[in-house]
Amino acid sequence: MITIYGWSISKYFAALALHSNSSTMLVGAHAVSQSRTMQGNARTVHVFIASPGDVEERDLVKDAMTEWNVENTKYRNIVFIPELWEINSTSDSRGRAQGQINKKLLDPCDVLIALFWKKTGTPTKVAQSGTIEEITRFHKTKKRVCLFFCERPLEWRVKKTLIEAAKVLDLRQKMHSVDAGIIDYYGTPESLQVKLRRLFNDIAREYE
Repeated sequence: MITIYGWSISKYFAALALHSNSSTMLVGAHAVSQSRTMQGNARTVHVFIASPGDVEERDLVKDAMTEWNVENTKYRNIVFIPELWEINSTSDSRGRAQGQINKKLLDPCDVLIALFWKKTGTPTKVAQSGTIEEITRFHKTKKRVCLFFCERPLEWRVKKTLIEAAKVLDLRQKMHSVDAGIIDYYGTPESLQVKLRRLFNDIAREYE
């Protein structure tokens, strides 16, 4: 069953459909303003959120989707469904973990949003990192891949940080050299939020 923050899609829609003059309800740990109307036939756009473990903005991307849904779904008939392996994956010993994430969560998605800061991530058997494996696999499907690189300052005196950051810089250069499309950057969570709102509006137009 597809869920949003542990709720089934039908329950999520039902919650959004409730209305009150100015009241607010909680969906999991997320505050969702109640709206007067909500159509249950909204087009769902599943978005896989990929990043190494050092990127704190994973939750920000998920929360930005929730905010967009609350503000726009009832008008535009589109709802974004965030897919994160740590929330949506289930225990299964039949094969390597990354392979199962790819098949069960990544492949069915419509869009991939990837974020990097000072690391490329943990290596897998087939790629430099799980995140890079996800990007490479998804890019081959010709679906939309959205790359964001964080430009917060690093602690350059730490040798390990230098080594890992060099891998990220190399990745950025490779993405440019293979013409991977438009790559975006952000310096603060606030600037990322602005870019995400613009991104979600752009994606929504493709499905309207």
